[in-house]
Amino acid sequence: MMGLYRTLRSFNQGYMLTVMWLLITAMVIAIFFMFVHPFGTILLFWLGLIVLGLAYLAGKLSIVMQRRMARRNLTAGRCPACGGTVAHAARGDVQWACPKCDLDFLPTGAESPREGEPA
Repeated sequence: MMGLYRTLRSFNQGYMLTVMWLLITAMVIAIFFMFVHPFGTILLFWLGLIVLGLAYLAGKLSIVMQRRMARRNLTAGRCPACGGTVAHAARGDVQWACPKCDLDFLPTGAESPREGEPA
């Protein structure tokens, strides 16, 4: 179960950048097709819009799955990232804190950025 959480976590961390580069690559190919075969540009434009919509839905679904798995582990008293014991924290919105891997978790199961770190 933790292995699946770690996989989803790493997937979500690099997902937006991967989708951006995929769409930039499609744009470069479309520019090439603009001079060779104009219909290819139109096709890639619509395909890009469809892929963008599907990528958005897949990203949201992945985040929902990650948070659901995190909540399940957190309510059992385990850190979803390292398997250590979590403690209840009373700092702002943070509900759980793991002293082993130094992560904070919100009630939704999302990781909370530490103070002084970029969000």
